[in-house]
Amino acid sequence: MKETQVKRKTWYDKNSVKREFKEGDQVLILATARANKFAARWAGPGKIESRISDTNYIVSIPGKKQSSQIYHINMLKPYYQRPELVNFLVSEDYNLLPNEDIEFPVVSCNPNIFDFNEMVIDSKLNDQLNSDQLQQLQKLLRRYDKLFSNEPGYTQLVEHDIVLMNESIVRVRPYKLSHSIIKTEYFPLPNIKQRVELVSVSKYITLLDLAKGYWQIPLSPRAQRLAAFVTNFGKYRPLRMPFSLKNAPYFFSKMMAELLNGGKEFAVPYLDDVAVF
Repeated sequence: MKETQVKRKTWYDKNSVKREFKEGDQVLILATARANKFAARWAGPGKIESRISDTNYIVSIPGKKQSSQIYHINMLKPYYQRPELVNFLVSEDYNLLPNEDIEFPVVSCNPNIFDFNEMVIDSKLNDQLNSDQLQQLQKLLRRYDKLFSNEPGYTQLVEHDIVLMNESIVRVRPYKLSHSIIKTEYFPLPNIKQRVELVSVSKYITLLDLAKGYWQIPLSPRAQRLAAFVTNFGKYRPLRMPFSLKNAPYFFSKMMAELLNGGKEFAVPYLDDVAVF
C-alpha cells in the first residue's frame, strides 16, 4: 500500500512547481464570491505576515473583519503592482496618410479586348483543337465579347433593397451596418443531393462559377445609403450588391432560380454555381 501511495504521489507531483513567499510579499487570495458561494474569485491584494509551515501562511487583508487569517499556498498567487511612474515618454505627431492626394493604380486597358493568339498559347489549345476549330472558337469569342469580358455586366432585371426592422436612426460604429437591424429575407435553397443526382446522369457536365455575379446586381438608392462606408481617404457607397450584405446570398439565389426557371432540363443553379449538362 505504501509503495502504491509513493508511486501515485510521484506521478501526481510530476509537473508541480515549488512556490514560497517571503514576509511582506503581496498576494491575491482565492475566495468564494458573496453572491454565489460555489463561485470563486481572486481577492486582495493581501500581505504575507509570517510563515507557519511550508504550505501555510498568515495573510493580512485590509478592510476585512479578521485582519489576519491562515491560507494554504494553493489559494495564493503573487500580486504584481503596476508601476506608477513612466521613466521615458516620447510624444510625436504621426500622420498615417500624406497630405498629397493618394494615387491608386488604374487599369488603362479595355477588358473587352483580348489577344486570342496569346490565349491559345497559354491554354495549350493547339494540342486539342485543329485550325478550323480554333477559327470557330475565335469567331465565337468575338461575337459574344461582352459575355466573355473580364468586366462584370449590369443586370436590369432586379434591384436589391435593404429593409430595416424599424425606421429609427441607425448609429453603428465603426460605420458598418449591423445585421441585427436588417429584416431577414428567406429563400429555400435546393437540396444539394438532389442537384448532384440530377446532373450526374448526364454524359457531359460543365460547372460555371459566378465569381462576379453579386457585382452585377444594382442596389436601390436606399440600400446604397445604408451600405455606405467610411475610409481614411473618403466616404463611399456601393452601387452594386457586395458580398457582405445580410440577404445577398438569398437574393442572388432567388434571381438565378427565376432566371434559369425555363432551362431546368439542361442548367440548374446552386448558390453562385451553375451546372450545365
